Amino acid sequence: MAAPRARRDLATDSPKKVHEISMKTASSHRARGIAFTIALTTATLGVSPSSAHAVAKVDGFEVLLVEGSAAGVQEFVNNLTDAEVAVLIEPRLEHLGITPLRFTNTEAAPPDYKVIEIAIDEAIQESLIGGVVVPVDLGIGGGQTGSIWVSGIGTGDPEEFNAGHFGSQYGVQSLVLSSAHGFSTGRGVTIAVLDTGVFAQGPLRPFLVDRGYDCFSAKPVLSQAPIDAPDGINSDPEQDTLIDECVGHGNFVGSIIALTAPEARQYHIRCVDSDGRTDSYLIAQAVNAAIEARVQVMNLSLMVEADLPHIHSYVQTALANGITVVASAGNRGLEMPVYPAAYPGVISVGGSNAVGNFAADLSNRHSSLLITAPAETPANPVGTSPVDDKALIGVALPNPPYYRASSGTSFASAWVAGTAALIRSAHPEWPSATVPLASIPAAIAHTIALNATPYTTEPSFPILSGSGIVQARSVVTDADQLLVPRAPFDIVPSGKGSAYTIDAADLAALLGAWGPVPTGQVSYADLDHDGTVGAGDLAILLSQWSS
Repeated sequence: MAAPRARRDLATDSPKKVHEISMKTASSHRARGIAFTIALTTATLGVSPSSAHAVAKVDGFEVLLVEGSAAGVQEFVNNLTDAEVAVLIEPRLEHLGITPLRFTNTEAAPPDYKVIEIAIDEAIQESLIGGVVVPVDLGIGGGQTGSIWVSGIGTGDPEEFNAGHFGSQYGVQSLVLSSAHGFSTGRGVTIAVLDTGVFAQGPLRPFLVDRGYDCFSAKPVLSQAPIDAPDGINSDPEQDTLIDECVGHGNFVGSIIALTAPEARQYHIRCVDSDGRTDSYLIAQAVNAAIEARVQVMNLSLMVEADLPHIHSYVQTALANGITVVASAGNRGLEMPVYPAAYPGVISVGGSNAVGNFAADLSNRHSSLLITAPAETPANPVGTSPVDDKALIGVALPNPPYYRASSGTSFASAWVAGTAALIRSAHPEWPSATVPLASIPAAIAHTIALNATPYTTEPSFPILSGSGIVQARSVVTDADQLLVPRAPFDIVPSGKGSAYTIDAADLAALLGAWGPVPTGQVSYADLDHDGTVGAGDLAILLSQWSS
């Protein structure tokens, strides 16, 4: 297994190695040497701690995720310090109840793991902390055989694909998007995209909020361009011996979401590096950032082949906050679960093809799979046009030529995340007495499954291939057209057949909604999608005022 890349400690700026989960993008291949170690206390597993439980084994770890109150963790850290263990408290993930601790780990001065294990045991016995999770190593992932760049699809003639191809691709027809957009366009919804980040320029720029989050630098900024060029030629400036296989993955996912829900806005959270790697702390940061941003939908076009209880708990926290979580089912073409897609409450998305069938050679299948969506581009020689316009096309580059074609359930997940945004936008009354906050994700999942398009040919494994192919038109036809504005920057619908205006009614609605948007709600007055109705939204409204 290749050695983990070095990254810099957020506080000391000293080079460190990361204990990595290889969270593979759903367009990547099987990692080598899958092995993992999770140290969970009995308290974490829902069992009351007692003197009989085993001490957590933490030899060799560098980051420890501690569950419990901030005060309890601080006392635990004080005990470690008294025992002469050097530890750094990383920024707390309050929504998840987790405090990451980073330990000095050098050959000259390694931490005393036996002392730490005893301190953990005592802290649990005294109820200072609820449990600990040790970072997991699943090998190196990446897109070595399935990435946008290595696949050879759409990487020839720069003029191969353009905006016309993109906007008329088979997925648009499959979802019946032109009709769906007559009822909902995703107004007021913010979608968190947990991926490789996004280039903040090019055709995607209008669909992005003016902020993002980069878990690798713990900065609330949109991701910058990668060091290496996304050309499949490894000049290796990162000195990790790997090609930047996943460069452009987040862009591609974002473009499919934008095509599906054009008035939704995207909050990109970079938690996967350009080689397709991440760790459990980065995933926790990403989920926490999405919750804090008060998003309504979360897309995870990534997968891990092991059921990791702590990642499960992060996802459950998001669901409880009313966030619809959509994830890709993976590209092995096998009967197998992958996570987070297989967790209860998550919309697990498999792949379909251009002729309306389950993409059996590409998509995983499993009893947890809820729905499928366009995921397949037929293989073609480099530089040739896809046969019969069956390409799955997305925006992959920040500069011309923007468009490429690829395959993968990563992109199937994006169609469904966009569809979830259409449904959420069409129901501004949620949460309500009939659909409370924690029930919103289930209500959206049920609507998507109920309105699926049946496969043209019955799959050989119907129980494992979901309800059919996602269809965006039927899921929003019950939208109350008197509640949902249809014109840009409009807050109060002008009424069917009325002229579109930005006027005093919109101003009154904006001032009436002033302040933070309540958790789980959609606010059409939050024009800049920052989670608060304030001066920025007022400025946007006034700039669009009808004379």
